Amino acid sequence: MEIITTHLEADFDGLASMVAAKKLYPEAHLVLPAGAQSRERAFLAEHPLSFTALSNLNIPDITRLILVDAQHQDRLGTLEKALENQNLSVHIYDHHPLESTNPLLPRADYCKVESVGATITLLCEELQARALTWTPEEATLFAIALYEETGQFGYRNTTPRDFQIGAVLVQTGADLNQVTKYIAPHWTPPQLELFHALLQSAQTLNLGHRRILLITLTWPDYVQDMAPIVQQLAQLHGADAIIAAVAMEGKVQVIGRSRHPDMDMNQITKAFGGGGHTMAAAASIKKLTIVEVEQKIRTLLQEQARTWLPIKRLMTTPVRTVELNTTIKQTERLMTQYEVNALPVVDAKGGFMGLATRESVQKALYHKLTTHPVDHIMLRDIFLATPATPFDEVEQQMIERNQRVVPVLDQDQVVGIFSRTDLLRAMHQALPPQEGDVEPFAGSAPSAPSATPVPAPTLRTSNLHKQLVTRLPPPLQSLLQTIEKLADTQEVAAFLVGGFVRDFLMNLPNFDLDVVIEGDGIRFGKALAQELKAEWTIHERFGTVSIALPKTLNIPQMHHLDIATARTEYYEYPTALPTVERSSIKKDLYRRDFTINALAIRLNRTPGELLDFFGGRRDIKDRIVRVLHSLSFVEDPTRVFRAIRFEQRFGFQISKETQHFIQQAQTMDLFHRLSGIRLGNELIHILEEPEPAKGIQRLSQFKLFPFIHPKLHWKEPAPALFASGEKILGWNEVENAKTGTERWLLYALAWFESLGKTEVIKTWKRLGFPQRTTATVGEFLQAQSPLIRTLNKKHLAPSEIYDLLKPWPKELLLFLMAKAQSKPTIHVAMERIRDYLTTFQHVAITLTGHDLEDMGLPKGPAYRRVLDRIFKAKLDSLVVTQEDEYRLAKTFIQQETASGSHSKSPSVVRKGGGR
Repeated sequence: MEIITTHLEADFDGLASMVAAKKLYPEAHLVLPAGAQSRERAFLAEHPLSFTALSNLNIPDITRLILVDAQHQDRLGTLEKALENQNLSVHIYDHHPLESTNPLLPRADYCKVESVGATITLLCEELQARALTWTPEEATLFAIALYEETGQFGYRNTTPRDFQIGAVLVQTGADLNQVTKYIAPHWTPPQLELFHALLQSAQTLNLGHRRILLITLTWPDYVQDMAPIVQQLAQLHGADAIIAAVAMEGKVQVIGRSRHPDMDMNQITKAFGGGGHTMAAAASIKKLTIVEVEQKIRTLLQEQARTWLPIKRLMTTPVRTVELNTTIKQTERLMTQYEVNALPVVDAKGGFMGLATRESVQKALYHKLTTHPVDHIMLRDIFLATPATPFDEVEQQMIERNQRVVPVLDQDQVVGIFSRTDLLRAMHQALPPQEGDVEPFAGSAPSAPSATPVPAPTLRTSNLHKQLVTRLPPPLQSLLQTIEKLADTQEVAAFLVGGFVRDFLMNLPNFDLDVVIEGDGIRFGKALAQELKAEWTIHERFGTVSIALPKTLNIPQMHHLDIATARTEYYEYPTALPTVERSSIKKDLYRRDFTINALAIRLNRTPGELLDFFGGRRDIKDRIVRVLHSLSFVEDPTRVFRAIRFEQRFGFQISKETQHFIQQAQTMDLFHRLSGIRLGNELIHILEEPEPAKGIQRLSQFKLFPFIHPKLHWKEPAPALFASGEKILGWNEVENAKTGTERWLLYALAWFESLGKTEVIKTWKRLGFPQRTTATVGEFLQAQSPLIRTLNKKHLAPSEIYDLLKPWPKELLLFLMAKAQSKPTIHVAMERIRDYLTTFQHVAITLTGHDLEDMGLPKGPAYRRVLDRIFKAKLDSLVVTQEDEYRLAKTFIQQETASGSHSKSPSVVRKGGGR
């Protein structure tokens, strides 16, 4: 006999999953181990299902147990006896976090446990894969389960797969009115009364940097279905976990709910003979008083709390160290170079020996001990932690010992460092969710009593997982999930960084993703490329891998993905290129230009966690561009130009302090020492912005023009040319949407033209503008006046216009149009350029060199002459159809043959591209 069952007190996800599993196992019996919850019972009263009663089962006859929405034998009730049969086949379908210590898992012949929002999602996917269908009534039950289990798609553990199944259920007839009816029920009067009493009895425990709501109460009457009451209380208080113990009718009923997999409610209730899974469990206790139950719960929580926040979750890694024989002077230089106030001292094998602090180093330098080895002044008698040391213990030791830095050792190797800054941040901020965490408990009833919720602490960190799920297209989410899984496999930390995070917080579209790896980024990038079946390029110096994304990923907005190793950098002298070394994500973000760009989103371990060490989110809110430190422009003066670009792009304001640093950089004469190519790249980026005139005007306000060219200015006609150029480029994007345009070139010419041909070429070469472009612009500046005069003549054939304009890049012709806009006297020239760009340049003939060969023309220079004459004839509307081309070709061939000028064969000319 085969049976399909779920956990005790079945919920909608359990019931729906049983019905779906019945389609996969049609011979199996549906068996409830111990009833259902109140809302589920109400549903079954109106929509009966064919269950086999436990009393009608002979448990030894069960040959296969199909368990849905559960994976632990403690939740089977009487059916657990079936497991005594060693030949029993066990199949498991569940969406709850995998419990690796679960003794039932090794016995399972088939196990589908995946991180989705609801088990019904897994079952519906399985039915789809096997081309099995369901009725509209079943679709409604499945939708009720999906909506309830995912908090109407609002819980953090909701995935794109849940949304997709939700859409399918609606398409196949799910009645959303019925869904609303059953997921928003009314409480009974006894439940409301108990709710008020529990609310008054609630007390908060702070353990392991978590908030636990512990409620104990003696109640005179038995109240069914405490679970939704407990759920509502948890939501009101915003706690990490809630445990309610209520003594009624001779028993103590205990219900536990948590938001974190490591807050194990099953372990606590199991101590009382109950059970469940890690984040939801219950127990019914006899022979213990409510006081004894409370004391035991407190003890169990204190034991568990030691594991909730190990210091490895907060420490900084990797750690910079110095060896024993390093001099004190060298140690001081390293501290300054890496911007740290303490360095662990290690022996030749990397074993920890002591800690050097900036305070002791500065004192040693004051006493002229510069050449002494650092081990003479290092601290030895300090508190040391291991990765598993609880945060509370580290906090206590740092306060009692007045210790600013705690090295974290694995064996004798330094694997992390925990500083006073880390301590303050951990004390002030709420910790980000871990993998498997769920949203704060949200399943409430509309008729629940109106109570004033206890506000959760104001958080400075946040988790963006839900926003990523709802705002990113599914193919991109799948790519991020692939990165997450690979990072977990390689035991590295993966982060989205920089511009994508900034724009995501500002709700701006940006598919230019950069991923940083705390660990070996090159190894990770290669493995990711292989998994995606993509090509990759390695840049060893910077520890990066650029992956060319295949079209099969279906992310048309993205063509490549950059994977970088988390690194720090320092500058040997002002304006130098940085020296790069591997480091932590915090150091990697610190090396960036502005606070708004020094943000990261964690992709694995705690997916969606926003890392904001430097106030970037605040500056986005305040619309401020701010550098991370006072020497930012000294190290890299090009950041001044980037500050202006971001300020104008987003409508922000450069902070007053940052403006002061810009002025200081000018007085230090740093810009003249800057590489022309680096400066040129920044100017091109400014000119590529949607409104570049604002950026150029800001450069003028900061008096930065002399560093580009001493005679460069922002006076008419340049501003007018920028304005008309913007209109012309807008027109061009509509008319020639399929062809790209180098916008910067038009604006650069409008800006620099007043310098004259010689200075423009000289300056553009120094700025590293593309060589071919610079040479072409030089020729153009010499030719533009006669070109405009010719184009402005009264009579010009289209073929003559084509010959005049064909040699010049489109951007230079758009520049001429921009100039013509403000000069009515050359309006005819503008119209002819417009005709060329919209019509003439797209004309093509169908005739080819092969056709001429077939028509008897010997190979030779005559091919080009004939084809050119036919092309010009088509431009001038002398030929229209293919027959016209052939007829004219015969005439030209006769002329060529008669003149005898068709010798010496070039390569055969083919059609396309105009001629």
